[in-house]
Amino acid sequence: MAFFLSQKNHAERAESPSQIHFASAEQRVYACAIDMLLLSVVAVILHIFFAGTFLLLQAIYFIFFWYYQKGKTPGNRFMHIQVTSLDGSSLHLLQAAVRFVGFLLSVCTIIGGAWVLFDTKKQGLHDKLAKTVVIKIS
Repeated sequence: MAFFLSQKNHAERAESPSQIHFASAEQRVYACAIDMLLLSVVAVILHIFFAGTFLLLQAIYFIFFWYYQKGKTPGNRFMHIQVTSLDGSSLHLLQAAVRFVGFLLSVCTIIGGAWVLFDTKKQGLHDKLAKTVVIKIS
């Protein structure tokens, strides 16, 4: 910050226009590259922070609804479906957490979610890991 505050306006420093030294194209390109690098670092840090925050928010959201709301997220309620244990009971907290981690794996691998299309109980990888099923409700 002191660097910026200590610099005087070029008009104050120069006695005549012939004493003004303009930056070369090369200097300008390097300066821009440095700025872009710094901005990229900040962008990566912000992305990591917000991505991590969003992931935490997702975990809280899904685990809360799967455990405290008996397997009914707002989307599940709208679609008249519910996540239950294989025996039809409500999910335990650990079971909801395992299902969320499995859900992340399913999304990342695509195959885990696509498995629903071929499974007789319509279970994805996350359902198999957590021993859950998604059922229709009236």
